[in-house]
Amino acid sequence: MNRVDHGERLTLTHDELVEHTGYTQHVKQAAVMRKLGVPVHVRPDGSVAVVRAHLVELMRRPSAESGRDRPKVKSHGKAPTKSLSQARLALVR
Repeated sequence: MNRVDHGERLTLTHDELVEHTGYTQHVKQAAVMRKLGVPVHVRPDGSVAVVRAHLVELMRRPSAESGRDRPKVKSHGKAPTKSLSQARLALVR
């Protein structure tokens, strides 16, 4: 089963991956997560599996401790949705 005792899924849902990466395409989702240093598993159907605990651990670390700069994000001309830090807080809660 893909849930832990308190009902939270072990892996991110497709919607959560879209929220955190900004992409619906599996290849681009995987690329963003890898760039952030999050381990990614590609399923046989091509979809992306990211273990929630890996992303939560990354978000709880102070950015200076991670040893890498924040990724440079270019605007794609669309109105921004939630900021990444707001999305991170929602995931950790």
